Amino acid sequence: MATTEVPTNLTPALTAVERDVPGVYDRPGCHLDTLSTEVQDCRFGDVNGAFRVAVFGDSHAAQWLPALERLSREDGDLAIASYTKSSCPAASVTISLNNQPYATCDTWRTKVLATLTSAPADLVVVSSYAFHPLASGATGADRRNEWSVGLRRTIDQVLAAGSSVLVVADTPRFPTAPPICLSSHVQDTRPCAGDPASARDPTLTMAERTVTVSAGAAYVDLTPALCDTRTCPIIVGNLLVYRDVNHLTATFAAYLAPELREEVEKARPG
Repeated sequence: MATTEVPTNLTPALTAVERDVPGVYDRPGCHLDTLSTEVQDCRFGDVNGAFRVAVFGDSHAAQWLPALERLSREDGDLAIASYTKSSCPAASVTISLNNQPYATCDTWRTKVLATLTSAPADLVVVSSYAFHPLASGATGADRRNEWSVGLRRTIDQVLAAGSSVLVVADTPRFPTAPPICLSSHVQDTRPCAGDPASARDPTLTMAERTVTVSAGAAYVDLTPALCDTRTCPIIVGNLLVYRDVNHLTATFAAYLAPELREEVEKARPG
């Protein structure tokens, strides 16, 4: 339930929100910067678990790690490997970074896909920021088509290795970081809330869903847990939903774990 006044027990507190991040940021070399291309070896959950889950993509993939860690604690046996790199989507497309093709992203992605092919996980969880500019300069329908083709290429390669794939739709974005906005709207949070029309790209979500399902993979869109038809609230109950303009707090991502459980469990071996 959305909250329109900042509660006294807000979690995380506004003074702590910058530290409410997935565990990959606390371990050197786990969430790669834009220059690095080595394939990281970062393990979470039950590292000896028989149910092997990999997280693959940019920081919007990394934000689902707390949810998977919660599932590991509650359901047991999830051995989670994390492969994430700043601003580097799992979809096999070349994006533009600082007005240049992001070549180190392509190199790293190819290496990760080789790793996932040679040592397949039971499940690969994929998610990406929806608004990366493409190096081709494509926009509108052309961009959606290029992105969809690249996503399908990645999914097909992972499925061919014997893994299941779960694609998680992107989360909303805001023109101003909600925690900053809240600092001056403590009594009424509604001016800080997001507009569903601009906070997400439903046409891209539909294109992603179509290509994912047609490939034989699973797709989860958690928008109903984040927005209604009128607004995307920034506090639910006593939980702060966003830590910046386009990332969930680790606390709220973990809160959404039950929304992922069914699709994750479908990939459990045996």
